[in-house]
Amino acid sequence: MIIDAHAHVFANRAWAPEAFWSDYKKTLAARLASTAEDVERDVLPDLWDPDGRKLIQEMDALGIDRSVIVCLDYGLLGKEEISVERLHDEYAALIQSHKDRLLFCTCVDPRRPDAEAILTRSIRELGARMLKLYAPAGFYPNDESLYPIYRRCLEEGIPVMHHIGPAPALSFRSKYSQPVYIDDVAADFPELTIVMAHAGYDWWRDALGVARARRNVWVDLSGWGRLLPHRRYILEPLREFLDLIPGRVLFGTDRIGLPGGIGDFLDVFQNPGEDAPTFTEDEMGDFLSGATTRLLGLE
Repeated sequence: MIIDAHAHVFANRAWAPEAFWSDYKKTLAARLASTAEDVERDVLPDLWDPDGRKLIQEMDALGIDRSVIVCLDYGLLGKEEISVERLHDEYAALIQSHKDRLLFCTCVDPRRPDAEAILTRSIRELGARMLKLYAPAGFYPNDESLYPIYRRCLEEGIPVMHHIGPAPALSFRSKYSQPVYIDDVAADFPELTIVMAHAGYDWWRDALGVARARRNVWVDLSGWGRLLPHRRYILEPLREFLDLIPGRVLFGTDRIGLPGGIGDFLDVFQNPGEDAPTFTEDEMGDFLSGATTRLLGLE
């Protein structure tokens, strides 16, 4: 079994403010050695997946049994095309239409005045199994103004996922998403399960250090597909994570819907190669599905 613990889908452009798409086009254009205009014309049209069918087809093709769909609340970046409440309703409806394959991870900017109410509704009415917080949007994870959010997650029995690691998009700031800030939260809420999404990216050793010190901290390796040209930079850190924090390492893709790439990323773990670190069948099974099954209490 394979469970993608961190994936995205966009039904349409309104699921993020225009300020996000403007930033996204510039960032992606730089990676592709292209222009924002080319990305608008040639890339964005492939992104929209109104009913989730493209996502399910991709999962079927790659043998991914279930995916955790992470909502993105970037509304405070600029004018919102739809309300955050409607955004959550639309995410939940798409996920519910494939309820045997997809799971809902809600996301709310904790600076919203009604953030706790949005979170509570997402859990109790929309079936959210986890909360994602995106600190690079402008807040520190250990700011005590977030503590009511953490208490609510603890009361409702769901884990909290934080983006941890550099944030390349122009609108975001990496100073907020350093691994060390998770240490305070994990220490103040020792019963709360916290996932450091992306395992800190380039700060992965710092993320590993925090997770070793705090047993309620987990990591996912979503987004590490950007290192595909250098497979050992994916597999060698994975070997260290599995050695030092076994059972708390999740497979995730950070899939956003663009064609290609995800299959090659999955192949890194399914066929690591002769010169790669070795992994037991049990270790790889726990990484690809077992840890996420425990994290979310799945059958």
